[in-house]
Order: sequence, then structure tokens, then C-alpha cells
Amino acid sequence: MSRRTECEPETPTSHSCLVTNAALHDVWVSEICPKLSGVDIIRFSMTNTWAHEIAHRVIHHEGLTVLPARHAHCPAVYTHWPQLRLSLHFVQCSHWGTSSSCQMTSTKMCSVRELKLARCRAMDFEDVDTTRLEILTIDQCLANKLEPEECDSLARMLASCKSLVALSLKFCIGWDDETEWLINSLPHLSRSLTHLDLSGNNMGAERIKHLAGALAQMTRLTHLVLGGNHIQVGGARSLCTVLDKMPQLTHLNLAVNMMQSEGIIALCGVVVNLHHLTWLDLNWNEMRPVGLRHLVVHVAHMPQLKYLNVRGNYLDETTKDDARHMLTKQNPNLEELVL
Repeated sequence: MSRRTECEPETPTSHSCLVTNAALHDVWVSEICPKLSGVDIIRFSMTNTWAHEIAHRVIHHEGLTVLPARHAHCPAVYTHWPQLRLSLHFVQCSHWGTSSSCQMTSTKMCSVRELKLARCRAMDFEDVDTTRLEILTIDQCLANKLEPEECDSLARMLASCKSLVALSLKFCIGWDDETEWLINSLPHLSRSLTHLDLSGNNMGAERIKHLAGALAQMTRLTHLVLGGNHIQVGGARSLCTVLDKMPQLTHLNLAVNMMQSEGIIALCGVVVNLHHLTWLDLNWNEMRPVGLRHLVVHVAHMPQLKYLNVRGNYLDETTKDDARHMLTKQNPNLEELVL
């Protein structure tokens, strides 16, 4: 089928189609249509160039209608196939979602289950129908942070979400940016959200303290990713007050946060009681041998843990060897230890 791109890492399953080819019309009939039987997911990966190639072209197939954008800088797809779980991926688009550029006022993306925006600018979420939206990913990839008007628009959209399961806001918040809109939005999502990724936002210990208040209500979370947020020791202590309120947590990523040994030691007393935790990432946290020794003692009492990453910390080879030997003996269920 169509070739995968770096912006589309997912591997299509037997029940999905991946559409990235610029010459979409050419492959639609010959390759995609014969494979639509049983398909309930179609993924579109679109760039400005891709949108320009298919501008003004309309494709029909058994009730599925795809209307490419009439504005080369803002690709949009609409569908009238109720059972379709549509996954839209937009890359490097300017003025995404604005009604003036992609004529979304009269027709909303009503069947979208997954929406992924990467390195987009001037985003407007007003016309996104959230009725079926389950997965939302915004990854600015260090390119540009969200502007205040984008945050306000996103907050209003999140307030309308009823079935959002996974929310990823990566590299979206700057050092001095306001985060109240995010903190106020999270409790509304607590009934449905299971995956939360706020990595790369440089929130710092003080903003993590305020975020912790919202996280305390996210009792259904199974995946929490807060890597690259400069949590430091103070932020680690704030997280200690809320992690025990997430009993279903299976994946916890606190990498690249400068928590040091003191922060890691504080977290150990809470993490050891997360009885469903199978995946823990603490790499690049300025942890020294005393922190690892403390961590190993607790991990030895976590038989459910399958993966532990402490790479990139201030650890000598002797300390690493001792940790490896102790965990091999006391926690044989640990499948991967990254030192």
C-alpha cells in the first residue's frame, strides 16, 4: 500500500488503511478500494504539498466522500461514512481549521476519531466536532509554542469532549506561558481520559505543583508522560501527593526532569504502591548512586514491573553492576533494565 513517512510512525493493522501518497486518486482505485472490506480506520497524512496536489478533486467510494481542501495551506477532509473511524494527521499547516480557509463552517469533521497536528500554526478548533473524538495529539516539535488565542480555542474544544481517551500536548507550552487553561480543562476529561502526554513543555516545579491538583482527579489514567518538564525535586514531591490516586497506572514516564536523587527517593515510596505499573522511565534525571540504590530496593518489591530505564544518570559502572545483579536475583520478572 502507500509508503509510510517519518510523520506517520504507526503500522497499519489488518483493519486500517494508511493513505499518504500525493497521487491519491491513482492509488485509490487500484490499491485502496479493493482492501476496504472490513476496514474501519483510514489514516490521512497531509502536508501543504499533498493538499496542493489533490486540490479541487473529489473522490467517491460506496458512500465515502473525501473533499480535499480548497486552500493549499489548510488541508481538510470530510466524511459521510458513519462507521468509519477517521484518523487525520496534519503536518506543517498554517491557519489550520480556520473557517475562512477551509470552509469548515457548513460541514464539520463529524466522523473523526483521531486528530493529529504536527508543527501547525494559527490553529482554530472551533469547527471540530468532538462527538466521536477519542485521540487528540498536538506536537509542535520545538517549532513554535501555542499562542494564547490557540490555547483559548483548544480549551473550548476540550470542554466539549465527551469521549476523549488520549490527549497528547507535546512541546506546546513555553517557559513563561499561561497554563491555567490546561489545568482547568483536565478535570472535565477525567471520566474518559486514560492516556495523558504533556512531554517537552518545560513546566517547572511551580507549574507542576498546580498541575498536580488537576491530576488528582484523573483516576482513570493508565499512561502518564511528563518527560522534559524540568520537574526538579519540588515537582517530584508534588507528584508524590497525586500518583497514589491513579491506581490503574501502568506506564509512567518522568524522563529528563532533573529530579536528582532526592526527587527519585521521594517518588519511590509512592511508585512501589502502584500495583499495575509495568513501565517506568526515569532516564536523564541527574540521579546519583544513592538514588539508584534506593530505587532498586523498591523495584525488588514490584513483581509486576517489566521495564525500567535509568540511563543517562550520574552512575558509575560498579553501581550499575550491583543494581543489575540485585534485580536479576530479587525481581526476575523485570524483562528490561536500561542502565
